Amino acid sequence: MRVNIEPTHITAKCRRLNRFLGLALCLAFHGAFALCLILGASPLARAADFEQHEAPDHDTAPAGDADQADSALTNAKSMLRRGKPAEAETILRDYLRGHEDSAKAHVLLGLATFEENRPADSLAELTRAAHLSPPGASELVVVSLDYVKLRDLPNADRWMSAALERAPKSVAAWRYMGGIKYSENRFS
Repeated sequence: MRVNIEPTHITAKCRRLNRFLGLALCLAFHGAFALCLILGASPLARAADFEQHEAPDHDTAPAGDADQADSALTNAKSMLRRGKPAEAETILRDYLRGHEDSAKAHVLLGLATFEENRPADSLAELTRAAHLSPPGASELVVVSLDYVKLRDLPNADRWMSAALERAPKSVAAWRYMGGIKYSENRFS
């Protein structure tokens, strides 16, 4: 016995299935992107990514204070790696009292405030660092993610584009850009 099914029924069923699967995949991606931002699970937004800060630091500490400066910044990085941004912030604020022109310290403080989910403070510190030395791609990614947390998607897009100009092979930055474009409903 042979059943004759009209092609329109098959096409309609396929369309419904495609819409359902497409929506499920989009929601899964968008949910994972949002979860990464909420939990701070960004692999680019960790202290290790700032180990190789591309710009020279403009510390004006005398030679004797250089060891103390390196020690304070190393301790702050260590606290960030251990997931203790509040302790890192305390160390960095103490350090910045005597070294206001330290781009590295401002970058690390921006990272600590990012990890504490304080995007406005993070942006302020990263802006101070950018006035002292040109930002690297990883710093621009954090700036972009700060704007995502502030729900300012046009600026998030702008700064992620700038990060991708500097690091076009960064898979994570491209993934974040995809999430930003998806959130803006811009798929092209």
